[in-house]
Amino acid sequence: MLNHRLLFGLLMTCGVLAMLAVDNLLAPYYPLLGVVALLATWFAARELAQMMQCVPVAVKPWFVITGCLLIIGSAWLTPWLGPGGTSTIVVAAFLFVFLSMAALLISAWEYREPGNSLIVIAGHVFSLFYIGFLGVFIAELRWHPGGPIAGALAVTLAVFTPKCCDIGAYFTGRYLGRTKLSPRLSPAKTWEGAAGGVVAAVAIAFVVAAVGKWIMGVEVLDPFSALGFGLALGAAAPVGDLMESLIKRECQHKDASSHIPGFGGVLDVIDSVLFTGPLAYLFLIGIQ
Repeated sequence: MLNHRLLFGLLMTCGVLAMLAVDNLLAPYYPLLGVVALLATWFAARELAQMMQCVPVAVKPWFVITGCLLIIGSAWLTPWLGPGGTSTIVVAAFLFVFLSMAALLISAWEYREPGNSLIVIAGHVFSLFYIGFLGVFIAELRWHPGGPIAGALAVTLAVFTPKCCDIGAYFTGRYLGRTKLSPRLSPAKTWEGAAGGVVAAVAIAFVVAAVGKWIMGVEVLDPFSALGFGLALGAAAPVGDLMESLIKRECQHKDASSHIPGFGGVLDVIDSVLFTGPLAYLFLIGIQ
């Protein structure tokens, strides 16, 4: 299991970095990131919708998948609406609102008798928010006001800081873990592991920020901001993991799917990245 995780983790890391490098040549449209983002969204939304069939929610997979793809896809309006992402975040927010209203209308159209209508509506709205709206913050970072290289560094920070936090938490918890973090949701997670994850998150934030400044000549985070970024995302990432654990526990699933050996499903890989996306956007664009 560990060997599979290391192998596929290395392959995914190399793939993401190569994709960002090639996409720099295709600015400001970034089609490779677009393909990867839409594929990840399709798989994650499908996994979530399928898991939720096991509870009274019974959301419509076609609605969840289509809605999430529309919200994520709105980020690629940025070349026409202007840099920085502010305009397209608004577009994504309006899409989320209108799609949530559509979920209400669909339930009203299909209503026959009292039952689970409100739960179904809540399931649709939550799915759109969790996969679509949280995810769009990561995509928006590609159009960082500092240019293509700054955008690539911003996405790298937003993706690899929570993932390195996961790795640090895993190995620290494996060898030093004693105190359970949340026994009911995720018995394997420990407070010691969470502390190790925060240290790893701060370390990778400093490394990426330093590489950007001293090698690429682009500063997306100063040292003080890198510290805050690492601490904030390092604290939020395990919460994101626990939130997905809550969903899986409620739906009685061990993993979101078995698409990625050693990891489970796409949602199992990006859960912490989704949850920390708004924080990453706030640090990298919102307060710059």
